[in-house]
Amino acid sequence: MQPTVIWGFDGGTTTSSGIKTHLGPTFVANIGERVVIRMHNNLGPGNDSIVHHHGAHVGSDWDGGALWSQQIHNGTFKDFVYPNDDDISATHWYHDHNINFTGHNVFMGLEGMFLLYDAPELSLNLPGHPTNDPAPPGELPFDIPLVIQDRAFDAGGQLAYNPFSARGFLGDTFMVNGAIQPTARVAPRKYRFRILNGSNARFYQLALFTNAGVPIPFHIVGSDGGLFKTAVQADSGGFMIAPAERVEVIVDFSGLAIGTKVFLNNCMVQTDGRKPAGVVANCGTVPQTPGPDGVGSLLSFDVAFSWPDHSSFTPGQTLRSDFPVYNVADALPPVPGAQPGATRDWRFERGRGGEWLVNCFNGLGALAFDPGPTPPFTATNPEKPRIDATCKVGTTEIWRLINGSGGWAHPVHIHRNQFQILDRVDSGSGRSLGLLPTQLGLKDVFRLEQNVTLLLITKYTSGPTSDKQLGKYVMHCHNVEHEDMAMMIVWEVTL
Repeated sequence: MQPTVIWGFDGGTTTSSGIKTHLGPTFVANIGERVVIRMHNNLGPGNDSIVHHHGAHVGSDWDGGALWSQQIHNGTFKDFVYPNDDDISATHWYHDHNINFTGHNVFMGLEGMFLLYDAPELSLNLPGHPTNDPAPPGELPFDIPLVIQDRAFDAGGQLAYNPFSARGFLGDTFMVNGAIQPTARVAPRKYRFRILNGSNARFYQLALFTNAGVPIPFHIVGSDGGLFKTAVQADSGGFMIAPAERVEVIVDFSGLAIGTKVFLNNCMVQTDGRKPAGVVANCGTVPQTPGPDGVGSLLSFDVAFSWPDHSSFTPGQTLRSDFPVYNVADALPPVPGAQPGATRDWRFERGRGGEWLVNCFNGLGALAFDPGPTPPFTATNPEKPRIDATCKVGTTEIWRLINGSGGWAHPVHIHRNQFQILDRVDSGSGRSLGLLPTQLGLKDVFRLEQNVTLLLITKYTSGPTSDKQLGKYVMHCHNVEHEDMAMMIVWEVTL
């Protein structure tokens, strides 16, 4: 059997054993540390590409959005400048954002992690602190990104993407950090895991159990935009994570004897890209190999060696003292000195012809994504995408993401800004459903469940660099097949 062909940033990442994995390299940077990355496109004729730094607050030229002018043609390159001067520490990632082909290109391997640190976080001395809590030689660090993906392979071992999976692509083979159902050696101590759902359309319900089916308690400490104000004890049934969401957890293995095996299980049934079907009753007894519905063990941990814990995490400590806390009553303006802006409604729906649309009004007056004229651009054929919202620096806005359908779930991603969820309500009755434990932090991906409306708030700030984070950005469904079929709008930030 021939080696599997992947599309990888830098050709994929090489492990210590010399094997290429299905992910790009992990970037690590400090706030205030300017990073410049030159991306060469060597994918071959007809294959455009672009890289989106997912979670970053950057100028639109470096955002990597799905606009014609930002695509990198085969045989060319582009420099991306990430000032990292107007962000906070967080778990970001990067991935291809080629217009109309994001689903295929991400499936083929064009994604990786980008971790940011700042002084307040480093002062916490969390597990895996770069200098205070190093791992022993030959073992994994105590701060570990976990990228979960579902993929499909043909009989020859090659990646098999279905371009007609308009509801959302689901695979039947499950990978963590580019390996199929791997095993990781751990010590009986605390670990920090930064979990990314890197799948195209699959939702997961993740929980930890011993080989005896006993749940392992853990704490949720952060989400897309960084650490929470304080940690949240996870339910024994775990937590749901949608495509492109990140959830940070701290797991304490200290009560487990050497030789214990622990499984990271997926308890969520999903056989259709349109939405997950529900959680199985007993997540501790799922199959060790997931079936087509996705239920089963994704990753196992062997408690295999001893090592002292030099971290300082305690469940009740303050993780982010500057974290803003808003509520609906004081939502406009919530930030001292901020000017109130608009309240915007965005309805995620299907058109009468089956299109994925935003604000389609029962199929009429649809906001199908319009990137403007196709290249080449000239004075008489300028790039001019339709702008669906204009937002001014210094203002604060509320966005309402509305799903009035019971048949679909959409993970909605907003570029550039981190938002806070004010409320999660029933789209029909308006009754508050309350926030879930993973929704308590700053976020850029929003799990828009069936018949749910999310109320979000954000302030538009600009950084000290010359670009001021101005220009055109996009919002879209991160079920990337929905994205490729135009469930996206363009919005603009101006002074």
